[in-house]
Amino acid sequence: MLLGDLAAAVSELNNYHWTLFEDFLDSRRMMKPSAVVRCQPIVGAHDHILSLFSFDVSNSGPAVQNARSVAIEAVRLFDLAAADWTNSCRQAIVEGNETNVIGRAKYEEMTKAFAAPDQLWNQAMRVLDE
Repeated sequence: MLLGDLAAAVSELNNYHWTLFEDFLDSRRMMKPSAVVRCQPIVGAHDHILSLFSFDVSNSGPAVQNARSVAIEAVRLFDLAAADWTNSCRQAIVEGNETNVIGRAKYEEMTKAFAAPDQLWNQAMRVLDE
């Protein structure tokens, strides 16, 4: 179950990141200063990640408990990096908009911040593989 949630977290992080990135390249494959982002996939990926790792592992061995702790810390770091942008997408949806505009600086800030949870989820997978 934990390994499945770890795989889902990495996949959803990739979905979130790709949804942000896909409109940034122009026809010359150069980064534009801003992009129009589809909000529904952003909100869906964020909410799915926050819902992961909610099962009890207290009867499991130390490796599983450690991996889950690492995974939960990664969720916290992801939420710190993504919550404000996700909430702006939620607000756009409430206002009847399917999309929201993100500036390149915010995109780059989030991309850098996503490295930490990605590394932690991969670390947790390695702990389980040992």
